[in-house]
Amino acid sequence: MTYKKFIASLAKNAGMTTREAESLLKNYIGVLTADMCNQQSFPLVDFGYFEVKNKAEKKMFNPITQEYKTIPASKSMTFKPNSSLKNFLNK
Repeated sequence: MTYKKFIASLAKNAGMTTREAESLLKNYIGVLTADMCNQQSFPLVDFGYFEVKNKAEKKMFNPITQEYKTIPASKSMTFKPNSSLKNFLNK
């Protein structure tokens, strides 16, 4: 599904214009991004939740140069579906 098709489907199902649907989606993404910056989990009822994970600093060995390189600590975002979504996908 493309972005335009998703917005059209969202607008149709919610009974709003495509501009309103796109604005709704952009606002939702803004709230999600702000919560992720504050390292919070972001639940979606009957769907799952997004969560920030902290990755520790680690050392990796480069076999070509025979040197170790330090990979700095970083953050990543994960999504965990809830059981009803998993069951729906596995039918």
